[in-house]
Amino acid sequence: EFTKYSLSDIAGMSSAYAIRIYELLSQYRSIGKREISIESLRGMLELGKRYPLSADLKRWVIDTAVDQINEHSPLDVSYEQIKTGRKVTHIQFTFKEKSKSIEHKPEQNNFYKSYYRFRDCKHHNQFR
Repeated sequence: EFTKYSLSDIAGMSSAYAIRIYELLSQYRSIGKREISIESLRGMLELGKRYPLSADLKRWVIDTAVDQINEHSPLDVSYEQIKTGRKVTHIQFTFKEKSKSIEHKPEQNNFYKSYYRFRDCKHHNQFR
């Protein structure tokens, strides 16, 4: 089964891992949560022997991917490491859709109105 998403959702991502993790999370979009074992995640991302230390996996793969997904996609993602004993064995991703409407703060609108009034007055007085 294929996962559908808009190409614009991933257009700004430069990390192949970010794109793949986005695809994996999109499969569970209606649930908003996905737990993946570290071993399964390594297989899904085709990491092989790269990033053998969990700290490196977290820093170079997971953190980078989550940052890019949050910046460029319609999802807001966070994650938690789950340990069995002292070893991180699973990653639990939690995500939700970002709000679609961007509201402008009234003080921003007032700033721009004041700026343009000032600019227009200055421009008008220049030619008198």
